[in-house]
Amino acid sequence: MIVFLGGSASIRELPVAVCDYLTAVTAEHEELSDLYCEFVIGDCHGGDFLLQKALSSIEQRGKRRLGVTVHHMGRMCRNNEGYWRCCQSFSDLQGREYYSVKDKVMSEKCDRGFMIWDGVSAGTLDNIQRLVELGKPVVVYLMALASFYTIESPRDLYAFMNYVKNPRWEKSQ
Repeated sequence: MIVFLGGSASIRELPVAVCDYLTAVTAEHEELSDLYCEFVIGDCHGGDFLLQKALSSIEQRGKRRLGVTVHHMGRMCRNNEGYWRCCQSFSDLQGREYYSVKDKVMSEKCDRGFMIWDGVSAGTLDNIQRLVELGKPVVVYLMALASFYTIESPRDLYAFMNYVKNPRWEKSQ
């Protein structure tokens, strides 16, 4: 199984619940020898970098390597905490659309997602929506409510977004 990890750039610290969730996911797949869990993650500061640090810490505690691929745009990877393999994408687009190219690649590669969302970030919300559109379940940790939500369908996403009352979502409907 391949899990797309992502988080809002505004995030400055990972909640303990998120670290515990990642530890549980890696431990579950270590125990089930017939299942192998890989992670794809971006190279942005904030959520992506903190998730990388958490995975690196899990590796160090368990004294084993995890299957992690860091996706980045252009020639240089901005953050690669675990010195994992990298996958680069290129585009002539500008701004947020430029970085969304790698996010689309990760969305296509993965089987499921795990996003840490600040309730505001357009990029993280785009990733959540894209995963749902591709029929891939996504677990969202909503920072403002310190809660996990599993979204498996457009109906789940609609209910979640109405629950959090995100203005960006309301404009797009």
